[in-house]
Amino acid sequence: MRIEWLRQSQMRARLAFRMCFDISGVCARSGTRALRPACISFVWYAGSTWNAPFLMRSHGMNSGQAGTWLAVFAAIGAIGTFAGGMLADRLSVLKGDRRWYMWVPGYATLIMVPFQFFSYLGSELSFVISSFCVMTILASFFLGRRSRWHNPSPHCACARSPPR
Repeated sequence: MRIEWLRQSQMRARLAFRMCFDISGVCARSGTRALRPACISFVWYAGSTWNAPFLMRSHGMNSGQAGTWLAVFAAIGAIGTFAGGMLADRLSVLKGDRRWYMWVPGYATLIMVPFQFFSYLGSELSFVISSFCVMTILASFFLGRRSRWHNPSPHCACARSPPR
């Protein structure tokens, strides 16, 4: 009984691994389809953890000021969440290609990179805050949510899983 359960678990793990790294998917040409959103999320959460101490040390804010600005950035990030979902939906329907659900967050991430440098390397606070706002909007494109669709990046990975 226990050996049969172990074999079934191993088979499920192999199937899950194959689905994550299968190169014949709709949403990606390379085999890292599931790793891309995971890496973006990892960087997103690490940056979110580091932003408060960064603002406090580099720009002389106290914890209340840094927390207030982080709350503002989070609220502004909602713009990118909805804009990313709507843009991915519209381009997908307009072009008739579901790959736009991955391309929109990918392009937004590329456009975001200079703003990230400005945010962390700028010396004037008003410039840093405005760069953080733009960076947060573009960074949250991968979370895009609309009433009909799930998140665009994880949506591609979830669409590949077979129903049980």
